Amino acid sequence: GSYKILRSWRVHNTCQPVVPGVNPIEAVQIIWVLDFENPILTCADDITISTSSIDCNGAYLIPAPVVETGCTNWDYTVSASNGDLSQLPNGTYLLSGLDEGVYTIRYEVEDECGRYSECILNLTVVDQVGPTAACEDGLNVSLDGNGSAIISTADIDGNSEDLCGEVEFAMRRLYEFDASSCEPIAPYYTEWDASVGVSCCDLQDLVTVELRVTDEDGNSSICWTEILVEDKIAPTCIAPNDVTITCVDYTNSLPNDIADATEAQLDAMFGFAGGADNCSVTITQTVTGSINNCG
Repeated sequence: GSYKILRSWRVHNTCQPVVPGVNPIEAVQIIWVLDFENPILTCADDITISTSSIDCNGAYLIPAPVVETGCTNWDYTVSASNGDLSQLPNGTYLLSGLDEGVYTIRYEVEDECGRYSECILNLTVVDQVGPTAACEDGLNVSLDGNGSAIISTADIDGNSEDLCGEVEFAMRRLYEFDASSCEPIAPYYTEWDASVGVSCCDLQDLVTVELRVTDEDGNSSICWTEILVEDKIAPTCIAPNDVTITCVDYTNSLPNDIADATEAQLDAMFGFAGGADNCSVTITQTVTGSINNCG
């Protein structure tokens, strides 16, 4: 740092007698060594930080500046364009309560020689925290009269949210059976959409669906759930018309014990039953009672 040098001089005229204060003569020369350069101050590079996972605010522990100066000691202060700035016991600064945006942090350094410098750091706060995706559990879906049902994102959303703003939803489902033949296939997911469909082929097993939640900054989170698809619509049975046959007809077309008759024999003698359902139907027939060719 700056300092001074004291240089003492004594001049003695050897041709004259010694007289105190006169011969020799004494004087002091003062040499000042001064620092005329401002300190060299280096700020950290501009930086981007995220909001926290607790609230939609960011916080930044401001590092001390790098200072080069000809003086021994120096001190610095920090100011910010916005936010809550506090100085910690160790002398460093904490900037907190930061919403998303760009903030200016200014360093000001003064050395013991009174020389001053400043520099600026730009701090950007963005939301890099994904939203909370929550799916409903234990969902049951009933097929309609056409054997299908539509499930929307609202049906499976379990109050998903984001700390910083609104969210958008999309969903997809896993296919493990062919939607037409109901035969097993290599599993695959559909594209993301606002809804998915289920059909009669999904009665075989639980249907896995995923919900994607995306916030305003493009951060996404995914949850999944399994849906039980049910068919609660009873099929309709259409019986053939009543038929009256003679014992001769019976003897010629049916076995002695009608319980031994095949379905083809029964259909030929009494007619075909029909059935209707939103999904597929299987028709079976049974004979009750003990009837033979004698009535």
